[in-house]
Amino acid sequence: MALTLVISYDVSDDRTRTKISNLLRTWGDRVQKSVYVCTVDPHDLPVLRRRLLHLIDPDTDSVCFFRQCRSCRGTAGTLGQASLPADQPVCWTA
Repeated sequence: MALTLVISYDVSDDRTRTKISNLLRTWGDRVQKSVYVCTVDPHDLPVLRRRLLHLIDPDTDSVCFFRQCRSCRGTAGTLGQASLPADQPVCWTA
């Protein structure tokens, strides 16, 4: 069963940010400038983590992974101009 992850990053180098964005785009959908909702097979998660670690400078950059369980996904929502990928269930918006 695939995992749904929210992945965010804070990277100062423009070129590295672009590489991370391009990588994450292959795994999911951008929901903010540095935030993606990704669907990842559990066996592929270590691969994704290694590829990201290879791109970043661990002394200055950060990447965060937040797993979304089935019941958590049902509580996702947005405010303002934010939007979620079409396959993400949304219980509330404003």
